[in-house]
Amino acid sequence: MISIDPAAASFINTVFAAPNLLRYPASSSTATGQPVDPVSAASPTILAWLKGWREWPLLLPRAVPGDAGITWYACAYSESHLRGLLAEMRAFIGPTYAYFPSVRAELDRADPIESAIDHQFEGRVLKITVPEGCVAKVNQQIKGYVTLLRDRPNIATHTVTSFTQLRARFDLALLAGNQAAAQEWLSALAARNLSAENRHFLKIRFYAALGQWDEIVEYPLLPALINLKLPPETYSDIFEALYKTLLHEAEESGDLDKLLEKFKESLFEAYPSLFRTRRHSTRAAVLKGAICRELSLAAPDPQQCMLLLSQLPTGAFPAGLEQQIRERCQQLQAPDPAVSAQEALNAEEFERAFELYSALPPTLEVLCVLLRCAREIDDVATAQAVLALLDEEGASEEAAKRSPRMYKCVTELAALELVTSEARAQLTPVERLGWLKSAGETAEQYVSRLREGVSCWEPADILAEIDCGRKAADIIEALSIEAPEVFEQVFPLWYRLFIDRIDAPDTRLVPVYLALLATLRVRAAYGDDELTLIKRAAACVLECGPGAAVYGIMVDDLTAVLEGNRSAYLIDWAIDLADQLLQARCALEEARLRFLSGVLSMSSQFGRRLTPLQLELLERIAADSGLHFAIEPAQCAAVEPSFVAIQGRVAIYTLDSGTAQRARAMLLQSYPGLRVDVNHDEVCTSELRNLAKQVDWFVFAWRCSTHQAWFCVKAALGETAKLCWAKGNGAASLAQVVEQRLLAPFDGE
Repeated sequence: MISIDPAAASFINTVFAAPNLLRYPASSSTATGQPVDPVSAASPTILAWLKGWREWPLLLPRAVPGDAGITWYACAYSESHLRGLLAEMRAFIGPTYAYFPSVRAELDRADPIESAIDHQFEGRVLKITVPEGCVAKVNQQIKGYVTLLRDRPNIATHTVTSFTQLRARFDLALLAGNQAAAQEWLSALAARNLSAENRHFLKIRFYAALGQWDEIVEYPLLPALINLKLPPETYSDIFEALYKTLLHEAEESGDLDKLLEKFKESLFEAYPSLFRTRRHSTRAAVLKGAICRELSLAAPDPQQCMLLLSQLPTGAFPAGLEQQIRERCQQLQAPDPAVSAQEALNAEEFERAFELYSALPPTLEVLCVLLRCAREIDDVATAQAVLALLDEEGASEEAAKRSPRMYKCVTELAALELVTSEARAQLTPVERLGWLKSAGETAEQYVSRLREGVSCWEPADILAEIDCGRKAADIIEALSIEAPEVFEQVFPLWYRLFIDRIDAPDTRLVPVYLALLATLRVRAAYGDDELTLIKRAAACVLECGPGAAVYGIMVDDLTAVLEGNRSAYLIDWAIDLADQLLQARCALEEARLRFLSGVLSMSSQFGRRLTPLQLELLERIAADSGLHFAIEPAQCAAVEPSFVAIQGRVAIYTLDSGTAQRARAMLLQSYPGLRVDVNHDEVCTSELRNLAKQVDWFVFAWRCSTHQAWFCVKAALGETAKLCWAKGNGAASLAQVVEQRLLAPFDGE
């Protein structure tokens, strides 16, 4: 006897009640040769859901009075399930027979049926609107899909279970800008019996990686978190969020006095705990905050100020502001070092106090204060330095007698990684990227060191090292072979350092780009995150103008991904790469034609699934490459043009005006009802602000925009505007993300 949950049965009754004209179960079975009844087609998934089986999606049809069409709701149980369901629905239905949105449905809470579905599945729903002329065919396709579900064999898949695996997937999703996937991995991490503090630390990283600094500033528990012993990465994320959000406008004004006043009022006085110790962070925002703190003192130390300035990367401050800071420092008179040191200690600014007391004569009193600072700073290198100084002055026994607990605490801290600290001092910028396993560094210590290091280390120091690309690529490849479980954790960090943090692709790093591309290619599966990162790595190689050998290796890797995963799901990715290959210098025509012909062949295979924009882009690719591409009329989308008629205003922002114009032309060809504006202002202008206020959708290009423009648009956006990032910087990528967002409003109709 089948056991059915009463709550589940009640939900199904709600869905198949008025105003839905359909009823479950179906009144009769469908005879052979007769049109398929929608409820009969969906019944296996409904019964499976009622029985509590969650391997299949739940498919729910709906018909309403006055409309001969059908609406289908495809419901998923997780974010990953929803992404897979989207791909499967596109494969079986696509734009041929129905409007098919590329995002989850925005359901009407005032509608009793949609409200129940939205509540039951927490928004993980696709809404597919089928016009009258396509109802019978879609019902048949749904029946075929359900048959496939029933016959699909159970395949054992790799399950991400350990904390390190989950954290690696979380970092990878953040790196790809995939917020939904990152949220899913974050939820999985939170379910691993983490402490409350660690869950909050991960949430801070989530917001920081996505550049959502205001979310960190407005985080409800931020005041409490700041008083905790923060990991270096979390500390830097919080400080950077506060600095960028609270001081950005004052910094951009170029007025040093205004910046210092705003710093004191909004940052130092509001969050004094942040200045107890910098956790040895060298992030630009943290160093800039330390400079502001020094200059806001009654008696600033010019030497300390210049030391902090020397640690900042070039251009961290606006040019005029940096000059003002240097001039202010040069005008300062050095204060009494003992008085400054005592003031820092009284204010519990232990890192600053440590630096100042270290410059004083090493009396026993001074050494004991240094011992206290070392305990508060909680850093191995600092603890080792203090103990070495005590030994040098012959004061170890006396200090141990005067402060036994403090001395014991610092001694235990200094013993944690003595060998590793000594080894680090002799490393070159590239060598410090590797795992110092032979020097006693554990995998956990290596990952932690690299996690904060990639946000602080200056890429210019790495690039200055001779043969840096080959050396770094060797480290990547060796680690991926010798310690794959560790490599899985640090791969996103390497990617962030060499691709996200480098202002523009550098020819010296081509071996690194190829190594990152190769390690992605050899993975058994390619999700959205992997595909996005492959595309970015390839873009970096192309921008370096590679020779025939490098070009051939790169295109061979891309072709291997394409041929091994032929599907409608891959079409957007393949089109964007094809567009980039056609725009870039070609060093090996045969390799490029091989990839382009593969893209056109795969797209022809799934001709029924092509959207108007995809078809337009593919025809352009064929024309530019001299290849043949034709879709028979019977293969083309059968949806009436009015069904996907689009009107609205779109803005595209990219510093590459040529790319923006090509994207604009593509969109207008496919959707002539649009108004498309382009902008490439490098700073905040009245034109950019007004444009942001007037458009319905505003698109930013990846790696091809400025921070000033981003903050300008974000501040000016109207309530109805939609801001979105293209995952690539080519014309196809810009046009594709616009099409996805443009179609979304029809989801609710």
